[in-house]
Amino acid sequence: MKEKKEVPVWRILLSLAISIFFITRLFLEYSNLSSNTDSFHGDNPFKKAIQEITGEANEKFDKVKNNKSNEALYDKYADINVSLQEKREKDGIIKLVNDSLVNIDYYSKIKIPKNSYFQNNYSDSLKFAIKMPNNLNIFIHSFPAQGEVRDNFASLKRASDLKEFNFDYSIKDVLLFHYKLTENKIKFNGYGVVVSKEDAKLILMEFESKKLTQKELKKLLVKYIAENKIVIH
Repeated sequence: MKEKKEVPVWRILLSLAISIFFITRLFLEYSNLSSNTDSFHGDNPFKKAIQEITGEANEKFDKVKNNKSNEALYDKYADINVSLQEKREKDGIIKLVNDSLVNIDYYSKIKIPKNSYFQNNYSDSLKFAIKMPNNLNIFIHSFPAQGEVRDNFASLKRASDLKEFNFDYSIKDVLLFHYKLTENKIKFNGYGVVVSKEDAKLILMEFESKKLTQKELKKLLVKYIAENKIVIH
Protein backbone atom coordinates (compact mmCIF):
# COMPACT_ATOMS: atom_id res chain seq x y z
CA MET A 1 0.00 0.00 0.00
CA LYS A 2 1.39 3.32 -1.16
CA GLU A 3 1.84 6.08 1.36
CA LYS A 4 -0.26 9.14 0.68
CA LYS A 5 1.83 12.22 -0.22
CA GLU A 6 1.19 15.42 1.67
CA VAL A 7 0.28 18.47 -0.40
CA PRO A 8 2.82 21.28 0.12
CA VAL A 9 1.55 24.25 2.13
CA TRP A 10 2.57 26.76 -0.60
CA ARG A 11 0.31 25.00 -3.07
CA ILE A 12 -2.67 25.23 -0.73
CA LEU A 13 -2.01 28.92 -0.15
CA LEU A 14 -1.69 29.56 -3.90
CA SER A 15 -4.99 27.81 -4.60
CA LEU A 16 -6.71 29.85 -1.91
CA ALA A 17 -5.25 33.09 -3.26
CA ILE A 18 -6.44 32.30 -6.81
CA SER A 19 -9.91 31.41 -5.55
CA ILE A 20 -10.15 34.63 -3.53
CA PHE A 21 -8.98 36.66 -6.60
CA PHE A 22 -11.69 35.25 -8.88
CA ILE A 23 -14.42 35.57 -6.24
CA THR A 24 -13.43 39.21 -5.62
CA ARG A 25 -13.36 39.93 -9.37
CA LEU A 26 -16.83 38.44 -9.87
CA PHE A 27 -18.14 40.46 -6.95
CA LEU A 28 -16.71 43.70 -8.36
CA GLU A 29 -18.10 43.03 -11.83
CA TYR A 30 -21.51 42.33 -10.34
CA SER A 31 -21.32 45.54 -8.30
CA ASN A 32 -20.33 47.54 -11.38
CA LEU A 33 -23.24 46.14 -13.34
CA SER A 34 -25.75 46.86 -10.62
CA SER A 35 -24.54 50.44 -10.15
CA ASN A 36 -23.72 51.15 -13.80
CA THR A 37 -26.35 53.88 -14.23
CA ASP A 38 -25.37 55.77 -11.10
CA SER A 39 -21.64 55.63 -11.75
CA PHE A 40 -22.03 56.65 -15.37
CA HIS A 41 -23.84 59.81 -14.42
CA GLY A 42 -21.62 60.45 -11.41
CA ASP A 43 -18.27 62.16 -11.15
CA ASN A 44 -16.21 59.36 -12.65
CA PRO A 45 -13.57 61.30 -14.66
CA PHE A 46 -12.94 58.53 -17.18
CA LYS A 47 -16.58 57.99 -18.01
CA LYS A 48 -17.19 61.74 -18.03
CA ALA A 49 -14.41 62.15 -20.60
CA ILE A 50 -15.96 59.42 -22.77
CA GLN A 51 -19.32 61.18 -22.59
CA GLU A 52 -17.81 64.50 -23.62
CA ILE A 53 -15.86 63.02 -26.54
CA THR A 54 -18.87 61.02 -27.76
CA GLY A 55 -21.17 64.02 -27.45
CA GLU A 56 -18.77 66.26 -29.35
CA ALA A 57 -18.37 63.68 -32.12
CA ASN A 58 -22.14 63.26 -32.46
CA GLU A 59 -22.64 67.02 -32.51
CA LYS A 60 -20.07 67.43 -35.31
CA PHE A 61 -21.63 64.55 -37.27
CA ASP A 62 -25.12 66.05 -36.99
CA LYS A 63 -23.78 69.47 -37.96
CA VAL A 64 -22.14 68.10 -41.11
CA LYS A 65 -25.12 65.88 -41.95
CA ASN A 66 -27.61 68.73 -41.66
CA ASN A 67 -25.37 71.46 -43.04
CA LYS A 68 -26.82 73.00 -46.20
CA SER A 69 -24.63 76.10 -46.13
CA ASN A 70 -22.53 74.95 -49.11
CA GLU A 71 -25.67 75.29 -51.23
CA ALA A 72 -26.32 78.88 -50.14
CA LEU A 73 -24.28 80.53 -52.89
CA TYR A 74 -26.32 78.75 -55.56
CA ASP A 75 -29.12 81.19 -54.78
CA LYS A 76 -29.34 84.34 -56.88
CA TYR A 77 -27.22 87.29 -55.76
CA ALA A 78 -30.36 89.38 -55.27
CA ASP A 79 -31.93 86.68 -53.07
CA ILE A 80 -28.83 86.47 -50.88
CA ASN A 81 -28.81 90.26 -50.72
CA VAL A 82 -32.29 90.38 -49.21
CA SER A 83 -31.84 87.38 -46.92
CA LEU A 84 -31.55 87.97 -43.20
CA GLN A 85 -28.07 88.78 -41.92
CA GLU A 86 -28.55 86.12 -39.25
CA LYS A 87 -29.00 83.44 -41.93
CA ARG A 88 -25.96 84.67 -43.87
CA GLU A 89 -23.85 84.55 -40.73
CA LYS A 90 -25.09 81.04 -39.99
CA ASP A 91 -23.98 79.99 -43.48
CA GLY A 92 -20.60 81.68 -43.02
CA ILE A 93 -21.35 84.36 -45.64
CA ILE A 94 -20.27 88.00 -45.43
CA LYS A 95 -20.59 90.87 -47.89
CA LEU A 96 -17.30 92.55 -48.76
CA VAL A 97 -17.40 96.33 -48.48
CA ASN A 98 -13.94 96.70 -50.07
CA ASP A 99 -11.86 94.93 -52.67
CA SER A 100 -10.06 92.13 -50.85
CA LEU A 101 -7.06 89.84 -51.31
CA VAL A 102 -7.42 86.25 -50.12
CA ASN A 103 -4.79 83.49 -50.05
CA ILE A 104 -5.36 80.38 -52.11
CA ASP A 105 -2.13 78.82 -50.87
CA TYR A 106 1.45 79.82 -50.07
CA TYR A 107 2.09 80.88 -53.68
CA SER A 108 -1.07 82.69 -54.76
CA LYS A 109 -3.70 85.23 -53.77
CA ILE A 110 -6.85 86.29 -55.56
CA LYS A 111 -8.57 89.65 -55.64
CA ILE A 112 -12.26 89.68 -54.77
CA PRO A 113 -14.22 92.77 -55.80
CA LYS A 114 -16.28 94.68 -53.25
CA ASN A 115 -19.98 93.87 -52.93
CA SER A 116 -19.21 90.19 -53.58
CA TYR A 117 -20.35 87.64 -51.04
CA PHE A 118 -17.54 85.68 -49.41
CA GLN A 119 -18.18 82.34 -47.73
CA ASN A 120 -16.00 80.41 -45.33
CA ASN A 121 -18.01 77.90 -43.31
CA TYR A 122 -14.94 75.91 -42.24
CA SER A 123 -16.04 72.90 -44.21
CA ASP A 124 -13.52 70.08 -44.36
CA SER A 125 -13.00 70.68 -48.10
CA LEU A 126 -14.28 74.16 -48.98
CA LYS A 127 -11.47 76.65 -48.43
CA PHE A 128 -13.74 79.53 -49.45
CA ALA A 129 -16.34 80.53 -52.02
CA ILE A 130 -17.34 83.76 -53.75
CA LYS A 131 -20.63 84.99 -55.21
CA MET A 132 -20.10 87.86 -57.64
CA PRO A 133 -22.78 90.52 -58.25
CA ASN A 134 -23.10 89.10 -61.80
CA ASN A 135 -24.10 85.71 -60.25
CA LEU A 136 -20.79 84.01 -61.04
CA ASN A 137 -19.80 81.46 -58.39
CA ILE A 138 -16.14 80.75 -57.59
CA PHE A 139 -15.21 77.84 -55.34
CA ILE A 140 -11.77 77.04 -53.93
CA HIS A 141 -11.53 73.50 -52.57
CA SER A 142 -8.55 72.06 -50.74
CA PHE A 143 -8.42 68.50 -49.40
CA PRO A 144 -6.22 65.38 -49.18
CA ALA A 145 -6.18 63.68 -52.57
CA GLN A 146 -6.48 59.96 -53.09
CA GLY A 147 -6.53 58.49 -56.57
CA GLU A 148 -7.55 60.35 -59.72
CA VAL A 149 -8.69 63.98 -59.96
CA ARG A 150 -11.93 62.85 -61.63
CA ASP A 151 -12.83 60.54 -58.72
CA ASN A 152 -11.97 63.16 -56.09
CA PHE A 153 -14.08 65.79 -57.85
CA ALA A 154 -16.99 63.39 -58.29
CA SER A 155 -16.88 62.69 -54.55
CA LEU A 156 -16.75 66.42 -53.84
CA LYS A 157 -19.86 67.09 -55.96
CA ARG A 158 -21.67 63.87 -55.12
CA ALA A 159 -24.79 65.73 -53.94
CA SER A 160 -25.02 67.91 -57.06
CA ASP A 161 -25.86 65.45 -59.85
CA LEU A 162 -22.47 65.89 -61.57
CA LYS A 163 -22.50 65.15 -65.32
CA GLU A 164 -20.27 65.39 -68.38
CA PHE A 165 -16.98 65.79 -66.52
CA ASN A 166 -14.08 66.03 -68.99
CA PHE A 167 -10.50 67.28 -68.98
CA ASP A 168 -9.23 70.07 -71.21
CA TYR A 169 -5.55 69.80 -72.15
CA SER A 170 -5.50 72.89 -74.37
CA ILE A 171 -3.01 74.80 -72.16
CA LYS A 172 0.36 73.18 -71.56
CA ASP A 173 1.11 72.17 -67.95
CA VAL A 174 -2.34 73.35 -66.81
CA LEU A 175 -5.02 70.76 -66.05
CA LEU A 176 -8.42 72.27 -66.83
CA PHE A 177 -11.75 70.48 -66.62
CA HIS A 178 -15.37 71.23 -67.41
CA TYR A 179 -18.63 69.75 -66.19
CA LYS A 180 -22.33 70.26 -65.59
CA LEU A 181 -24.29 69.91 -62.38
CA THR A 182 -27.72 70.48 -60.90
CA GLU A 183 -28.21 72.30 -57.61
CA ASN A 184 -31.64 73.13 -56.16
CA LYS A 185 -33.16 71.85 -59.43
CA ILE A 186 -31.20 74.46 -61.40
CA LYS A 187 -28.59 73.47 -64.00
CA PHE A 188 -25.13 75.03 -63.88
CA ASN A 189 -22.15 74.95 -66.22
CA GLY A 190 -18.76 74.61 -64.60
CA TYR A 191 -15.13 75.13 -65.56
CA GLY A 192 -12.24 74.44 -63.22
CA VAL A 193 -8.49 74.18 -62.86
CA VAL A 194 -6.22 72.04 -60.71
CA VAL A 195 -4.17 74.67 -58.87
CA SER A 196 -2.02 72.18 -57.01
CA LYS A 197 -1.44 68.44 -56.66
CA GLU A 198 1.55 68.70 -54.35
CA ASP A 199 2.06 66.78 -51.08
CA ALA A 200 -0.96 64.54 -51.71
CA LYS A 201 -3.18 67.61 -51.44
CA LEU A 202 -5.55 68.74 -54.16
CA ILE A 203 -6.45 72.42 -54.60
CA LEU A 204 -9.17 73.17 -57.14
CA MET A 205 -10.67 76.41 -58.38
CA GLU A 206 -14.07 76.19 -60.06
CA PHE A 207 -16.15 78.79 -61.91
CA GLU A 208 -19.87 78.02 -62.12
CA SER A 209 -22.80 79.81 -63.74
CA LYS A 210 -26.32 78.98 -64.87
CA LYS A 211 -26.15 81.52 -67.72
CA LEU A 212 -22.58 81.51 -69.03
CA THR A 213 -21.50 78.75 -71.40
CA GLN A 214 -18.51 76.55 -70.66
CA LYS A 215 -16.58 78.40 -73.35
CA GLU A 216 -17.30 81.74 -71.66
CA LEU A 217 -16.40 80.30 -68.24
CA LYS A 218 -13.08 79.04 -69.58
CA LYS A 219 -12.26 82.47 -70.96
CA LEU A 220 -13.08 84.09 -67.60
CA LEU A 221 -11.11 81.48 -65.65
CA VAL A 222 -7.97 81.81 -67.75
CA LYS A 223 -8.18 85.61 -67.54
CA TYR A 224 -8.62 85.39 -63.77
CA ILE A 225 -5.55 83.14 -63.43
CA ALA A 226 -3.46 85.58 -65.48
CA GLU A 227 -4.66 88.73 -63.73
CA ASN A 228 -4.15 87.27 -60.26
CA LYS A 229 -0.86 85.62 -61.23
CA ILE A 230 -2.06 82.33 -59.75
CA VAL A 231 0.78 79.81 -59.60
CA ILE A 232 -0.21 76.41 -60.97
CA HIS A 233 1.98 73.76 -59.37
